[in-house]
Amino acid sequence: MTSHTQTYHRPANECFSSAIDAGILSANPIDSNYAGNYMYMHSTDHADHFKHHDTREYIQHDHTDSLATRIRTGRATFPCASILDN
Repeated sequence: MTSHTQTYHRPANECFSSAIDAGILSANPIDSNYAGNYMYMHSTDHADHFKHHDTREYIQHDHTDSLATRIRTGRATFPCASILDN
């Protein structure tokens, strides 16, 4: 039995911002992973999918693991927080 993943569309600006915040894409035009070189294609339950304009290479970003999601769900860790306690 084959499993099919449902796709849908989220606001593209949110997808790009999340991928840039995670380091999957870059806001710097000289970087090879510059967001301006990619098109937002679609989302699945766990990932946003992007395609490079020229190479047609697909990349994906796990949007369920963004910092905002980790904070909202109580899963965020802040390793530098212990420095502030001293």
